[in-house]
Amino acid sequence: MIGLPSPHPAAMPADASHTAPAPTPSQLAQGWLRDAPADLLAEIAPTARVITYPDGECVHPHGGPAQGMFLIMRGRVRISRTTDGGSELVYGVLRAGEWFGEIALIDGGGRTHSAHAQGPTTLVLLGSAAFARVVSAYPAGMWALMQQLCQRIRLIFDEFEHASEMPADARLAQRLLQLARAGDGRTVAASNEELGRMLARSRQTISKYLQAWQRAGWIRCHYRTVEIVDAAALRMLMDAHAS
Repeated sequence: MIGLPSPHPAAMPADASHTAPAPTPSQLAQGWLRDAPADLLAEIAPTARVITYPDGECVHPHGGPAQGMFLIMRGRVRISRTTDGGSELVYGVLRAGEWFGEIALIDGGGRTHSAHAQGPTTLVLLGSAAFARVVSAYPAGMWALMQQLCQRIRLIFDEFEHASEMPADARLAQRLLQLARAGDGRTVAASNEELGRMLARSRQTISKYLQAWQRAGWIRCHYRTVEIVDAAALRMLMDAHAS
C-alpha cells in the first residue's frame, strides 16, 4: 500500500455562496471511482462538497497545500504554470468527468500547477481524509488513478521529446490527437489561445493552421472546441516529421 500524507480538512472557499449540498454517490462514480463499491461511495459522499466557480477564478494555486481532489461536474479547468518571466504555460484543459489534484495528495507536497475555472465551472471537492479512506478500502481505485496519472505523464514526455524537432503544425496535430485520446477520442476542449500556450505559439499561428485544416475537412472548429474529423490526416502530418 502506498503511504499517504496525514489527512487535512477539506478546503472550503471563503464565499459560502459558492458551496452547494454534498454530491450523491452516483455523481462520484466517475473516472477512477467508476467501479467503486456502492457502500463506499455512500460513506464518503456526505463528506464531499460541490463548489461553483465563475470564469477565471483560481481553484488552487501552484505550490498551494493539497486539501483534496477535484472532480469536474460542469465546465472546464485550465491546468498551467506561470514562468519567471510572467508567461502562462498551459499543460491542458480538463473537462467534465475528469479528476485532478491527485499528485500532491499522494506525495504530500504542494500543488504541481495552478488550476483555473474556464467558464462557469462546478466541481466536487473530495477531501484528503476521504481520499485516504477510498485508497484504503478500494485498492483497485489507486491503480485506476495511477493509469490516469501515467497517461498525463506520457503526454508531457511526448511533448518534450518532439518540442525541438517537429514544426509547429506537426506539434499542433500531435497535441490535438493526444488531447482527444484523453477525452472522447474526437473532441478537444481548448480555445486557440489555450492551444497556443500549450505549444508556445501565438493564437494567430494556431488559428492559421486550424482554419486550413478545417477547409481541408480534417477538423471542425467550434467555440473553444476542436472536433477531429480525419484523425488519419493529422497522424500523417505528425508522422512525416517524427523521424
